[in-house]
Amino acid sequence: MRYMNFKFYIMKLATSFAFRRFIIVLFFLVFTVQLWSQGSCGMTDPPPMLLGGYSDCIDMDIDDVPVKTVRITIHVFQKDDGSENIPDNPTGRGWLLNDLFGNVNYRMSNLAVMNLPTSSPYFTDSKIRYQIANIYFWQDTDLWSKGSRFLPSHGQTLYNFVMSQSIAYKTTSLHLMIPGNYGSIEMGGVVCDIDCTDWAMLEDTYDYYQNNSPWLPAGTVRHEFGHNFNLHHTWYTTIPDHCSDTPPNSNCWNGSGCSNNVMDENASKSALTQCQLSRMHEAIEANPQLVISGLPNYALSGQITWTGASKSLDILNFLPDPQFEVDIDAPGASIYSWTKTYGSGTWSTNVSGSQADIEIDPSEDHMTFEVSTEANCHLLNESYAFYHFPNFYKIYPNPIQDFITIELDKSAISQIKAIQNNDVANQIHELKIYNQYNGLIREENLGSNFGTYTIDASGYKSGIYMIELRNPYFTKRYKVQKL
Repeated sequence: MRYMNFKFYIMKLATSFAFRRFIIVLFFLVFTVQLWSQGSCGMTDPPPMLLGGYSDCIDMDIDDVPVKTVRITIHVFQKDDGSENIPDNPTGRGWLLNDLFGNVNYRMSNLAVMNLPTSSPYFTDSKIRYQIANIYFWQDTDLWSKGSRFLPSHGQTLYNFVMSQSIAYKTTSLHLMIPGNYGSIEMGGVVCDIDCTDWAMLEDTYDYYQNNSPWLPAGTVRHEFGHNFNLHHTWYTTIPDHCSDTPPNSNCWNGSGCSNNVMDENASKSALTQCQLSRMHEAIEANPQLVISGLPNYALSGQITWTGASKSLDILNFLPDPQFEVDIDAPGASIYSWTKTYGSGTWSTNVSGSQADIEIDPSEDHMTFEVSTEANCHLLNESYAFYHFPNFYKIYPNPIQDFITIELDKSAISQIKAIQNNDVANQIHELKIYNQYNGLIREENLGSNFGTYTIDASGYKSGIYMIELRNPYFTKRYKVQKL
């Protein structure tokens, strides 16, 4: 009997108006919390297996990277009569260029210290700037009304529209959409997707233009562009943001616990960690079409030095001496790994591998090495070959009598031609002769296709002379004596 009474009570409650109203209110509250949980950003982070990313490197040396300037195109959507949005006049354009993006870039060059514990070092300058290439104003009431950050399809519709127009930098800029106010409770934004560099959209910007308050929309721009360049929200505890130096803020929604991080839910959006900056720079470098300036040349370079001369490091190196030093460098790299892949001889490197001392065995004509490093999250690998030609030039007699004869080693010329398909005999050979006081007493070009060249030295005084010969591959000095 008690069970039947309880069942009857439950059925009566479920059909009552008060209970239905309670369910509706509960659903509304859950929906509201869900919207609020997304804060000022309509982006919902995907499951971990769908997260974007490049390499696992998160410790790019931000102090070492150049300042990158990213091209932005702004699209302001007005009603058909041109009203209810930022106006197309000097005041409206000036607000966008100077007030809004002036604030965006000021903070990107003056980052705040994280106000929650982080393992990241503090970088004042993000080394990222945003430059406005064009501002377009479109009068279309229907497009003006598509401003909900919780409906990414709105932003896609606006983007599809501008892509159908004749505009500059269509595929070489990040497009920022500014439709009309959508009547939300706070400033917001959304982007096409995490690590998508097509577009970003701001919601309710007009209110802040009217009140001349660019600070909050500027923070939203920084946040949304963070998404464009591969950053995730920091407040989740179940979905990682791929950055161990950003503290998760599970208490952010009850008014406490929020950090001042650009990707957190806060008003300032003023701090970025080393990992976040690394991910942004890596994503920007992966989209060079958007970059006006500042793309580094991630490549190994170096210098080869031997007795009395040096040259730039090339893939193929023809040297007059079997013993030489190689100094190698790459932007942002600190450790270099050398592996000998051919030849015999002695070689050693310093602790970092930035310098190698090599001596090719006399029985070998060359040695090859593979050098690898990580340069600011970019893996670099290059192979270098070193050929030595100790008798490339023959100078005789020594001591000098009345004449000096310079002769090209024909076998060396043939070998270089076979290796590089280039006839060194057809290259210009520069001649300089110095006296014992290092004074230049003769300078000329020997021209091309010379086999031997004879110099009248009958008027030279007795003493030591230095003969310097330079070709496209190396410079070599020879010491001779005049009796």
